[in-house]
Amino acid sequence: MRFSIFASLVALLSTLLGCATPTVPAESLKSQVAEVTALSPKSIVAVDTVRFGLAKKAWDYADFRQGVYAQTSSKVLLFVRTKGGALEVSREIPLREVQSAGIGSRGAFNHLKQLHLTLPDGLLVVLFSNYSDAEAGDADRTEFARKSLESSDVKVPPVDAWVFTQEVRNFVVPVISGK
Repeated sequence: MRFSIFASLVALLSTLLGCATPTVPAESLKSQVAEVTALSPKSIVAVDTVRFGLAKKAWDYADFRQGVYAQTSSKVLLFVRTKGGALEVSREIPLREVQSAGIGSRGAFNHLKQLHLTLPDGLLVVLFSNYSDAEAGDADRTEFARKSLESSDVKVPPVDAWVFTQEVRNFVVPVISGK
Protein backbone atom coordinates (compact mmCIF):
# COMPACT_ATOMS: atom_id res chain seq x y z
CA MET A 1 0.00 0.00 0.00
CA ARG A 2 2.77 2.42 0.94
CA PHE A 3 4.61 1.72 -2.35
CA SER A 4 1.56 2.46 -4.53
CA ILE A 5 1.00 5.78 -2.76
CA PHE A 6 4.69 6.61 -3.19
CA ALA A 7 4.59 5.68 -6.89
CA SER A 8 1.49 7.83 -7.40
CA LEU A 9 3.16 10.78 -5.71
CA VAL A 10 6.27 10.40 -7.85
CA ALA A 11 4.14 10.30 -11.02
CA LEU A 12 2.18 13.37 -9.90
CA LEU A 13 5.34 15.31 -9.03
CA SER A 14 7.06 14.50 -12.31
CA THR A 15 3.97 15.71 -14.16
CA LEU A 16 3.70 18.90 -12.12
CA LEU A 17 7.41 19.67 -12.25
CA GLY A 18 7.39 19.70 -16.02
CA CYS A 19 8.87 16.67 -17.71
CA ALA A 20 7.30 18.13 -20.83
CA THR A 21 9.21 20.24 -23.28
CA PRO A 22 7.45 23.32 -24.59
CA THR A 23 5.23 22.73 -27.60
CA VAL A 24 6.73 24.36 -30.67
CA PRO A 25 4.26 25.17 -33.47
CA ALA A 26 4.79 23.10 -36.63
CA GLU A 27 5.43 26.19 -38.79
CA SER A 28 8.18 27.30 -36.44
CA LEU A 29 9.74 23.83 -36.52
CA LYS A 30 9.52 23.81 -40.32
CA SER A 31 11.33 27.14 -40.46
CA GLN A 32 14.06 25.89 -38.12
CA VAL A 33 14.52 22.67 -40.12
CA ALA A 34 14.58 24.60 -43.41
CA GLU A 35 17.21 26.97 -42.03
CA VAL A 36 19.50 24.15 -40.88
CA THR A 37 19.13 21.99 -44.00
CA ALA A 38 18.60 24.59 -46.75
CA LEU A 39 15.35 22.81 -47.66
CA SER A 40 12.28 24.72 -48.72
CA PRO A 41 9.66 24.71 -45.94
CA LYS A 42 7.14 23.55 -48.59
CA SER A 43 9.20 20.39 -49.19
CA ILE A 44 8.80 19.30 -45.56
CA VAL A 45 5.70 17.08 -45.42
CA ALA A 46 5.86 16.18 -41.72
CA VAL A 47 7.63 17.77 -38.75
CA ASP A 48 7.18 17.22 -35.02
CA THR A 49 8.81 17.12 -31.60
CA VAL A 50 9.85 13.56 -30.76
CA ARG A 51 12.04 11.14 -28.85
CA PHE A 52 13.91 8.64 -31.02
CA GLY A 53 16.19 5.68 -30.49
CA LEU A 54 17.73 2.78 -32.38
CA ALA A 55 17.15 -0.78 -31.17
CA LYS A 56 18.78 -3.92 -32.54
CA LYS A 57 15.38 -5.60 -32.81
CA ALA A 58 11.80 -5.44 -31.57
CA TRP A 59 11.12 -6.20 -27.90
CA ASP A 60 14.49 -4.69 -27.01
CA TYR A 61 15.70 -1.48 -25.35
CA ALA A 62 16.86 1.73 -27.02
CA ASP A 63 18.58 4.83 -25.75
CA PHE A 64 16.08 7.54 -26.69
CA ARG A 65 17.03 11.14 -27.35
CA GLN A 66 14.78 14.16 -27.56
CA GLY A 67 14.70 15.95 -30.85
CA VAL A 68 12.77 16.82 -33.96
CA TYR A 69 11.48 14.54 -36.74
CA ALA A 70 11.12 15.86 -40.28
CA GLN A 71 10.17 14.12 -43.50
CA THR A 72 10.42 15.21 -47.11
CA SER A 73 9.36 13.25 -50.18
CA SER A 74 12.78 11.56 -50.26
CA LYS A 75 14.15 11.34 -46.70
CA VAL A 76 13.57 11.35 -42.96
CA LEU A 77 15.68 13.71 -40.88
CA LEU A 78 16.19 13.48 -37.13
CA PHE A 79 17.58 16.41 -35.21
CA VAL A 80 18.83 17.02 -31.69
CA ARG A 81 19.16 20.39 -30.01
CA THR A 82 22.57 21.76 -29.11
CA LYS A 83 23.19 23.30 -25.69
CA GLY A 84 22.42 26.66 -27.29
CA GLY A 85 19.04 25.36 -28.51
CA ALA A 86 19.87 25.19 -32.22
CA LEU A 87 18.90 22.16 -34.28
CA GLU A 88 21.64 19.81 -35.41
CA VAL A 89 21.14 16.90 -37.83
CA SER A 90 21.56 13.63 -35.94
CA ARG A 91 20.52 11.28 -38.70
CA GLU A 92 19.46 11.58 -42.35
CA ILE A 93 17.74 8.53 -43.80
CA PRO A 94 16.85 8.23 -47.49
CA LEU A 95 13.35 6.73 -47.77
CA ARG A 96 14.70 4.04 -50.12
CA GLU A 97 16.60 2.66 -47.06
CA VAL A 98 13.43 2.40 -44.96
CA GLN A 99 12.38 -1.22 -45.38
CA SER A 100 9.06 -0.66 -43.60
CA ALA A 101 7.25 1.73 -41.28
CA GLY A 102 4.69 0.42 -38.82
CA ILE A 103 3.06 1.45 -35.59
CA GLY A 104 3.54 -0.48 -32.38
CA SER A 105 0.51 -0.10 -30.07
CA ARG A 106 0.01 -0.83 -26.39
CA GLY A 107 -2.34 0.11 -23.58
CA ALA A 108 -5.86 -0.88 -22.68
CA PHE A 109 -7.21 0.95 -25.73
CA ASN A 110 -4.08 0.65 -27.91
CA HIS A 111 -3.63 4.38 -27.42
CA LEU A 112 0.11 4.23 -26.74
CA LYS A 113 1.97 4.41 -30.06
CA GLN A 114 5.50 4.03 -31.40
CA LEU A 115 6.54 4.52 -35.03
CA HIS A 116 8.91 1.69 -36.04
CA LEU A 117 11.16 2.29 -39.04
CA THR A 118 12.97 -0.87 -40.11
CA LEU A 119 16.43 0.08 -41.37
CA PRO A 120 19.48 -1.94 -42.44
CA ASP A 121 21.18 -1.17 -39.10
CA GLY A 122 18.24 -1.80 -36.78
CA LEU A 123 14.83 -0.62 -35.72
CA LEU A 124 14.50 3.15 -35.40
CA VAL A 125 11.69 3.95 -32.98
CA VAL A 126 10.10 7.40 -32.93
CA LEU A 127 7.85 8.61 -30.11
CA PHE A 128 5.75 11.62 -31.05
CA SER A 129 5.69 13.19 -27.62
CA ASN A 130 6.71 16.39 -25.85
CA TYR A 131 7.63 14.47 -22.71
CA SER A 132 11.31 13.86 -22.02
CA ASP A 133 10.55 10.53 -20.34
CA ALA A 134 7.92 9.25 -22.77
CA GLU A 135 7.64 5.53 -23.45
CA ALA A 136 5.08 6.12 -26.20
CA GLY A 137 3.76 8.88 -28.40
CA ASP A 138 0.51 10.58 -29.25
CA ALA A 139 -1.72 8.40 -31.45
CA ASP A 140 -2.80 11.11 -33.91
CA ARG A 141 0.69 12.52 -34.38
CA THR A 142 2.14 9.02 -34.88
CA GLU A 143 -0.57 8.13 -37.40
CA PHE A 144 0.08 11.35 -39.35
CA ALA A 145 3.76 10.43 -39.71
CA ARG A 146 2.87 6.88 -40.76
CA LYS A 147 0.49 8.17 -43.45
CA SER A 148 3.14 10.60 -44.70
CA LEU A 149 5.59 7.71 -45.08
CA GLU A 150 2.95 5.54 -46.76
CA SER A 151 2.18 8.29 -49.27
CA SER A 152 5.91 8.29 -50.13
CA ASP A 153 5.66 4.57 -51.05
CA VAL A 154 7.19 3.18 -47.85
CA LYS A 155 5.74 -0.25 -46.97
CA VAL A 156 3.47 -0.07 -43.91
CA PRO A 157 2.85 -3.58 -42.54
CA PRO A 158 1.06 -4.28 -39.24
CA VAL A 159 3.42 -4.33 -36.25
CA ASP A 160 3.09 -6.35 -33.08
CA ALA A 161 6.19 -5.14 -31.28
CA TRP A 162 7.40 -2.66 -28.70
CA VAL A 163 10.74 -1.11 -27.80
CA PHE A 164 11.46 -0.06 -24.24
CA THR A 165 13.40 2.99 -23.12
CA GLN A 166 16.65 2.53 -21.22
CA GLU A 167 15.03 4.35 -18.29
CA VAL A 168 12.69 1.42 -17.64
CA ARG A 169 15.37 -1.26 -18.02
CA ASN A 170 15.91 -1.46 -14.24
CA PHE A 171 12.20 -1.41 -13.49
CA VAL A 172 10.95 -4.09 -15.88
CA VAL A 173 10.89 -7.60 -14.45
CA PRO A 174 11.07 -10.25 -17.18
CA VAL A 175 8.01 -12.50 -17.23
CA ILE A 176 9.86 -15.40 -18.84
CA SER A 177 13.48 -16.09 -18.12
CA GLY A 178 15.66 -17.75 -20.75
CA LYS A 179 17.79 -19.38 -18.02
